[in-house]
Amino acid sequence: MTQKSWFKEPFIHFVLLGIILFIGHSLWSRGQSDDTTILIETAEMERQALIFAGENRREPSDADLNALFYAFVEEEVLVREGLKRGLDQGDTIIRRRLAQKMRFIIEDVTTLPDPGEAELKAWFTSRKSEFSTPETLSFTHIYLSPERRGDGLMDDTKTILAEIKANPNLDPLTLGDPFMLQKQFKDVTRSNISGLFGADFANGLFDQADKNTAYPDWRGQTSSPFGVHIIRIDSFTPTQTAEFEDVKDRVKANWTDLKTREVNQAALKDLIKKYEVKIEGEDE
Repeated sequence: MTQKSWFKEPFIHFVLLGIILFIGHSLWSRGQSDDTTILIETAEMERQALIFAGENRREPSDADLNALFYAFVEEEVLVREGLKRGLDQGDTIIRRRLAQKMRFIIEDVTTLPDPGEAELKAWFTSRKSEFSTPETLSFTHIYLSPERRGDGLMDDTKTILAEIKANPNLDPLTLGDPFMLQKQFKDVTRSNISGLFGADFANGLFDQADKNTAYPDWRGQTSSPFGVHIIRIDSFTPTQTAEFEDVKDRVKANWTDLKTREVNQAALKDLIKKYEVKIEGEDE
C-alpha cells in the first residue's frame, strides 16, 4: 500500500480526527476535574468501526466515523451523568448486566494447568458411568384407546395379542387405534421413553428386556397415561462400559469444563469475602 493510498483509508481519518479532538479536549480540560475528561482510546475507536462494519456490511465512511465518534462521546456523557444521579441504583437490568460483565472478567483470567494422564485417568475412574453408553432398546407398540374401546378394552387387547402371535406376518402398524406419537421407536434410552410415556412405562419395558433373548419378541400389554399398549421389543443393547483411551478427549474436555467452573466459583467467593453482609432488622 503506498503512502498516498494509506492516507485515504477511512479508519486513518477516524484515528486522526480522534487524536485532534482528544488533544483539543485535553488542552481545554486542563484544570478541570478528572470526571469531566473523556479519554477515547484507539482500541475503542477500532471497536466502534468494527461494530459498524458488522452491522452494515460495509466499511464506515468519513461521515460515518464522525457520527460514531460523536455518538460515543454522547453516550459516555449520558452514562456519567446518569451515574452521578444514581440512576443505576435499583435498576435490575443494569445490575444484571454489570454482574454479567464482572463474571466475564473473572472467567477471562482463568488459566488451568494441563492435567497429566494419571490425573485424568483417576478422574475418569471416579466418574466412569458418566462416559458409558446407556442401555437402549427398540420397540413397536399397538395402541388401544380406552375412550374408543370402552368396556371392551381388555378383551380387544387379548384378541389382538393372540392374533399377532399366531400370525407373525401381520403388520402391527395397521392394528390398534390412531396414536399421537410414533408406533415404532429405535435405540431409545430409559430416559427418552420416560419423558414420553412416564417412568412406570419405561421401567417396565426395560425390566422385560434381556440381552440373551432373541428379538423381535412380543411381550404382552402394558399401560401408560395414554391407554393400553401391546409391546414388541425389537432389540435391546445393554450399557456399554467406556474405556479411557476411547473417550480420552471427552474426558479432558469435561475435566477442563468442571475445573474451570470450580476456579471461577472460588474467585467469586474470594470477592464475596471482601464484603460484610448484613440484613436489615437483624440484631447486630
